[in-house]
Amino acid sequence: MNSIAPRLNVFFAALLAVAFVVGVYALFRLRFEAADAYPIYSTLRPDPLGARALYESLALQPGLTVSRTMRPLTRVKGPDTALFYLGVEEPFAPSPDFERIAAGGGRVVMAFVPVRPRLEAAVELERQLRGPAKETKHTPTFFEQIGVTLVVDTVKQPPQGGWSSDPPRDTALWFDKLAPEWSVARRHRNHPVWIERPWKTGSIVLVSDSWMLSNEALAREPDAVALAGLVGSAHKVIFDEGHLGLEDSGSVAGLLRRYHLQGLVLALLALAGLYVWKSSSPFLARPPKSAGAAGLRGFSSASGLVSLLERSVRPAQLLEVCLREYKQTAARTLPEKPRAKLEEVMSASARSADPARGYETIRHALEEIRQPWKQTSNN
Repeated sequence: MNSIAPRLNVFFAALLAVAFVVGVYALFRLRFEAADAYPIYSTLRPDPLGARALYESLALQPGLTVSRTMRPLTRVKGPDTALFYLGVEEPFAPSPDFERIAAGGGRVVMAFVPVRPRLEAAVELERQLRGPAKETKHTPTFFEQIGVTLVVDTVKQPPQGGWSSDPPRDTALWFDKLAPEWSVARRHRNHPVWIERPWKTGSIVLVSDSWMLSNEALAREPDAVALAGLVGSAHKVIFDEGHLGLEDSGSVAGLLRRYHLQGLVLALLALAGLYVWKSSSPFLARPPKSAGAAGLRGFSSASGLVSLLERSVRPAQLLEVCLREYKQTAARTLPEKPRAKLEEVMSASARSADPARGYETIRHALEEIRQPWKQTSNN
């Protein structure tokens, strides 16, 4: 029964550890599978407003290499690469590497978040709050620098019942004041909503509505021709998640994969398993316990004292050492006259060549002092 108890303790401890790890993993999995864990139009988001379906669909196409990045684009090379910015909002300032990628033969695609029309009254109120236009130097936005102006439609009043709190599916954004280099690929209500222009050896594509790339759109109204047109002739597709606020701060698992330390983890797990096995099942068999077996017997206190004296006191000095100890302890209990007589006998016996005879002489003297009636009866 005693040999089973340690094994049960180790088993239950291992079971609790496994249950804890599984529980923590399940909590993290539920959290990151939830829709609100990532921004809208992120390729990591699985709900209708995400773009995971687009990412996984392109990854299944032969000849395409698809990846996502949350880090700076310094290592992304332009040739044969399509870089996607989904869920773009104004004001927008892309990474300085965007121009290098496009100029190096890459294809940069920017798809905007759908927006609602603006109320004319709100636009007029903003104009009045700004006051008269002052003659100040206008700083062009990024999109004005590449030859396009973003325009949002206006309406006199919202629809009956108001706008929904959910993000809109249809956008009121379109492009205006296009530079000559731009070509219109698609229009909506006679407004350009998909435009493209060359940029040195590459190209830039602007799409006013990211909804066509969302999970919901691919499930309800998939447009394979439009998706193929966005990718173009590129064989590498990269989705930038950094502009959505996501950041890759690194992880232990990522470091292990980067430095090829998977074998070390397996070795540590094997050592942990061996430790648990050793704790529950010892390598050496326990000796059988016999009820009638006698235990090991050691020396008694008296024999131990004798052994100690034999190693530390020479035989010729034994009686002298014993007398010295007696004078410091037991001799004080005797009266003064008998004690003086005893000390005289002890001093004479200590000088004896035979310690045994001297011991007998001292013993007889002690008996005469402590039991004088024995001496009278003997006489």
